[in-house]
Amino acid sequence: MARIKRRTIANRNITKLRVNIMAPEVKINRADEMMSIPDHGNQTEVVKKDASTQTYDYDFSSRINIILKYISFGSVANLFSILTDSLNDWKSIHLRILSVSVYLILRLLNISFESSRDILTSLRMLNIQTCHAWATTIIDEGNLCVILRDERGSYKRIPFYENFPEILNEAKSYVLTEMCRKECTFDAMSLAIFLDKRFRELYPEIEIEPESLVRSVESCRVDLLKWGAKYDSNKNWPYFEGHEREDVLLARQKFFEHLINLKDFYYVPKKDIVYSWISPMRKKRILISHDESTFRSGETSNFRWIFPDKAPFFNKGRGRSIMISMFMVSHNETSIFELSDEEYQDALKSHREISKNDGVNYFPRSANAWIEPRKDAYFDND
Repeated sequence: MARIKRRTIANRNITKLRVNIMAPEVKINRADEMMSIPDHGNQTEVVKKDASTQTYDYDFSSRINIILKYISFGSVANLFSILTDSLNDWKSIHLRILSVSVYLILRLLNISFESSRDILTSLRMLNIQTCHAWATTIIDEGNLCVILRDERGSYKRIPFYENFPEILNEAKSYVLTEMCRKECTFDAMSLAIFLDKRFRELYPEIEIEPESLVRSVESCRVDLLKWGAKYDSNKNWPYFEGHEREDVLLARQKFFEHLINLKDFYYVPKKDIVYSWISPMRKKRILISHDESTFRSGETSNFRWIFPDKAPFFNKGRGRSIMISMFMVSHNETSIFELSDEEYQDALKSHREISKNDGVNYFPRSANAWIEPRKDAYFDND
């Protein structure tokens, strides 16, 4: 029987229960006998509180599901790669123990056999047949240490760069050069291919299968992390923006003040179901603005490898690009500034130079133009 001692604390709605529990003797099977030890004569203290005394960590509660949003099985596999690469005495037997442990956890959580297979594959561990064979051997022989049998997998792994130190500086130099480019095309596979190529050039006497890499992509990913690189979002890294100079800010402020004071004299777009304009009644003025936009083919990379203290200029994507320069007109008749045929012929009489394109592709009878980087007498994006 359990003895219950009740104590009431004044002015607080808290009930404290001290329970002495004598655990009954339970017969357990062999597997449970190895995994757990019965605890007899436990003394358990239970504290009950009402709703007014309970506190909640709302910040923690709101971040419970953040792992599902930002972490994948690939991230966990990278953690295992970091573990194996950071331990100089890592042996294959350690991978066996870790793989079997993860497999047992999955099965104890009632994860299906097929799902467990996929998870182990995603984590780059031993295959599920091997893990299951070791688990059944442990159960049959009733000894967890059977996983160490015959000292299998006890060879010592020698770190790659300790064996071949000549290639380390070349690899770091290559990584730094590639990450400083504006194009976000570098990844762990690029480093793996570079190492494989240089290794075959430096050590031709070492035979390696043509289709295999001398250093795996996972290990190269760990190398990047150890060297201080980050796989971060491809955003606008710090750079000096010309339109934020003090003189530009002052000119912009003066222009806004001028436009606000004389807004009744300009054509103003009206936001309605149908796009329309509000025309001025007197002293009509037309606002002409200039816009430059660069369009790129190919998809934009959301993430890229980068050294935070050596951030390159921002590049929005990959592939060919085109830059368009347009003079926009705030008027109800047209939105692009251009001359009529008669106006253009009259302009040629005074300014013959406007008929020359100088490597720039002009639209007909207009100062609007487009140019392609690496062509049309324009600078390279690099």
